[in-house]
Amino acid sequence: MRRNIKFIVLHCTFTTPDTDILLIQNFWRNAFENDTPAHHLVIGQGGELYTLADIERETYGVTAWNSEAYHISYIGGINYLGQLQDTRTPAQKIALFDAVKQIKEQYPRAYVRGHRDFPNKHTICPVFDAGSWYINALLLEAQFGSYFPMV
Repeated sequence: MRRNIKFIVLHCTFTTPDTDILLIQNFWRNAFENDTPAHHLVIGQGGELYTLADIERETYGVTAWNSEAYHISYIGGINYLGQLQDTRTPAQKIALFDAVKQIKEQYPRAYVRGHRDFPNKHTICPVFDAGSWYINALLLEAQFGSYFPMV
C-alpha cells in the first residue's frame, strides 16, 4: 500500500558540514535503538545523495507526523565554531531542490516544511525557512530556467 505523503520535511543533521554519513547513521541507530533512520534522504556537502530508507518506510523525522512525511536532511547546520548556521553549500542547495521536486512529482499536493514548522516542535531545524526557500527556488527556476542558489 502506498503511503499518503502530505509533507516533505526538510532537516539538518546538526553537525558540521564535513561529518561522515556513517557517524550520523550510527548516532541514529544508538538514539532509536534500532536500524530505522531519522530521515529518508541525506545530502552530503558535495551534493551526494544518501538514500537511507525507501519512501514507503516510515522514519523518525518528526514525532506524530511521520506516517504522512518524507524526510530530507542536509549534513550540516552547525558551523566549525559550534554555532547554529545554515551551512548548506551551493551543491547541497541544488541537490535539495532537485530532491524536493522529484518527490513533489509523485505527491504534488505535499507541503514543503521545515522540522521547526510543526506544532509543538521546539527546534530551529533545518536552520533556514524551508517553505520560503522552496517558493523562492521555484521562482528562480521559472525566471531563469533553472535554480541557481544565491550564495
